[in-house]
Amino acid sequence: MSARQDEAPAGAAARGFKEQATTDTATVAQRGLDHLAVDQATIRAKLEARDERMVGLRARAALAGFELLVIAADDNTSAFMIQKFGLVRELRDVAAVEAFLDRAAGAMR
Repeated sequence: MSARQDEAPAGAAARGFKEQATTDTATVAQRGLDHLAVDQATIRAKLEARDERMVGLRARAALAGFELLVIAADDNTSAFMIQKFGLVRELRDVAAVEAFLDRAAGAMR
């Protein structure tokens, strides 16, 4: 069989099918970019909300005379340290920080 008679490898791989649209790749890429833009917007909104919450917590801590620090934990999460007069307490999450600050504010009244 000569190369001229055996067109199956060249026909399927090189030329493609007539029914195959030429914009498939562009359409798929655009859908991926649209999805990525939505994901970035969602992530940005979550980060801004978290930052606003942290600013509020730091302000509450400062009003009570504490310094609030965010530290990285071993499992890629955040933990918190709150300190005053050289005494340090580690808190595992935001709820624990809020509870501590509520107790500290109650003790100051």
